Amino acid sequence: MVTVTQIIFTRQPLIRRRFNRVNVIKDDEDVWCMDSSRIKQLVVGHFRMLFSEEVTAATDFKKRTAEFPRLSQPFVQVLELPFTNNEIFLALKGM
Repeated sequence: MVTVTQIIFTRQPLIRRRFNRVNVIKDDEDVWCMDSSRIKQLVVGHFRMLFSEEVTAATDFKKRTAEFPRLSQPFVQVLELPFTNNEIFLALKGM
């Protein structure tokens, strides 16, 4: 005998799989694609581009951080002071 709970747990993955499936996607020219092999190409191409840009993003970050102004030595010394109990209390209270 099959219970209602068994039916729900059996159908749940099927329902989730249907909602997680990509049936249509827009390409770079704003054209809707429904062909599954074309959808795969677009998704793989998108993520390849994302992960290949990481090198240039790191290079850009190095260039931008080189332009940051330097802190004066007295200001650095103030930042390096240990936290007081009152500062910790105020920070926690402000959360």
